[in-house]
Amino acid sequence: MAYTRIKGEYISKSTGLRAGTVYAYQLQIPVCPQQTPCGVIIHHDELITEEADAVDKLYEEGVMPPCVIFGMHVGIMNSADGRGQARNMRCNDYDTFGPDYMSFLVDEVIPALTERHGLCISDDPNMHMTSGGSSGGISAWNGVWFRNDYFRRTYINSPTFSGMCRGYMAPVFMRLFETKPIRAFISGTEKEPDVCIAER
Repeated sequence: MAYTRIKGEYISKSTGLRAGTVYAYQLQIPVCPQQTPCGVIIHHDELITEEADAVDKLYEEGVMPPCVIFGMHVGIMNSADGRGQARNMRCNDYDTFGPDYMSFLVDEVIPALTERHGLCISDDPNMHMTSGGSSGGISAWNGVWFRNDYFRRTYINSPTFSGMCRGYMAPVFMRLFETKPIRAFISGTEKEPDVCIAER
């Protein structure tokens, strides 16, 4: 294994709705020559071991550059007075068609964790990728669409391009706006809901 894995928590410094929300994360950091600029992979719903191991194997084989994988968990907003119930921010962060959550990651979380863990990140947007499935899939698409200045590649599985939080607008926007430099691999299955329920 040519990497180290780290777990931690990031507490949002944002103002407004997201203020104080807690985001658990996992990092996979490649072992490579010091000050080698690494690519970035943002994976929604934590770090998936199989995907992370595949990235490491491809790096070892010399067919892809070293990449830092950010496995981001859904944010948890705790009650302000400690007596209410904690709120899961999945719908607000993942399912909403718009730039807010991915801009939060790009402008706040990635710089903070880069400084915290002494990472060396490439400035090239072609070295930055998003990844996710279902709700995480539409959020991954939000990254390459709304923050195309930072993300140019994405892998998404069964994304929720449906009526949830205006997700149906994504295919519409693809037709109405100028093309963007995006490389996407999209997969899906008609059995996904049944498979997810069975696994739970």
